[in-house]
Amino acid sequence: MVILINPAFEGRRYEPIYQAMTARGDCYRRYQSPALITISSQTDLATNYAFPLGQLVPSFNETFRDAEERKRAVNTPGHIDALTTHRLTAGANVGTQPIDGQVLLKECVSFRDFDTEERTDGLFAHRWTRTYDNGTELQMVGRESDRNSPFWVISASPNVIDGHSDLGKPALFEFIRYVVTDYDREIIQREKWQQLQEWHRQEPKRSAVRFRSSKLSGAHSPRPAERKSRYRRATPP
Repeated sequence: MVILINPAFEGRRYEPIYQAMTARGDCYRRYQSPALITISSQTDLATNYAFPLGQLVPSFNETFRDAEERKRAVNTPGHIDALTTHRLTAGANVGTQPIDGQVLLKECVSFRDFDTEERTDGLFAHRWTRTYDNGTELQMVGRESDRNSPFWVISASPNVIDGHSDLGKPALFEFIRYVVTDYDREIIQREKWQQLQEWHRQEPKRSAVRFRSSKLSGAHSPRPAERKSRYRRATPP
């Protein structure tokens, strides 16, 4: 998993990933974990204003198909609505908390409840929302085909990141910790799902074996009357 915070590169450099996502559609494995996460602050002056101004002059010497292509040439991915897949918000009083067994157990229960509501069969519903225990909320806002994509482009509110270099807010650290721990939980869930599918695939074979064994046992075992007659014949007069 790779996490980029306030990345300063053109949106068109993200185009190969975006096109790969478009070509694949919604065909992702169940309990798919994120592979690349970019988090951009909504109040980042460097990437939201300074970067487009710096890219504006060179863009005059280029030819673009349409306004959308020009926009991706001068803006970063986190400030392009078409590329944004999630929005991250947090309350004003989000803080860090010591991690112990009770906290981890509570997070596991929260993850299970989230799966039950938003990912019943291992695949997300469209426009899903994850509310973490500290009140931080991650909302999927992209295309329907992006709902299970492992590539997240997140637009973060000022309570998570306020500006380009504001990397010390507890909400940001807690979100990253949640994502990393969810990664382990998703692996466990995926393995459980695969075991369940394998059990269902093997069930017809197990039923056939039980059926054959019952027929064989019924064909070779003597009936009660037959067993009694054999016993009588074997008994001396």
